[in-house]
Amino acid sequence: MLIYLQMVETEEERDLIELFYKEYRTKMLRVALSILHNQQDAEEAVHQAFLRICNNTSLLPKEICHKTEGFFVIIVKNISIDLYRRKKIVQEVEFDEDYIGATTEDVVESEALSRVSEEKLADIIAKLPSKYSESLILKYHYGYMNKECAKLLGITPETFRKHLERARTMLASECVREGIMNEA
Repeated sequence: MLIYLQMVETEEERDLIELFYKEYRTKMLRVALSILHNQQDAEEAVHQAFLRICNNTSLLPKEICHKTEGFFVIIVKNISIDLYRRKKIVQEVEFDEDYIGATTEDVVESEALSRVSEEKLADIIAKLPSKYSESLILKYHYGYMNKECAKLLGITPETFRKHLERARTMLASECVREGIMNEA
């Protein structure tokens, strides 16, 4: 809680944050846990929610009421859903194991690539032009959503989708050329 108190400037804001923390933390934790089904992830969601709240103290209601409770619950719910989606994507799309493509059409390729050593795959990806290798790494290694990747790269989501499509095609071609996969 000291982290949150250090983030705000005035004594009045500190008192308000402390009051809200004591009042809503347990409820927020229950909401996060109901979405994430993991204590550690739920605590992370509550932590992120309070960080966001401390960064926007001017938007906070000044008293405890049902609207304030709803405000805090909505924040932690949205953060929990984002964490759940990221975690789900990372679990479904393991970069060096089960699945390298984004669609079911790539299942055959992904099965062949799953047998490739991590180093070999990294070497092949490193040979791709940087905009394509960055797209693959952000999407499949770090598990970002397309919009997040586009924002990080400073391009539109449509351009990112095109980069990703071309990157997967180039990766498959390189794997065929290296003898890792057979031509489809």
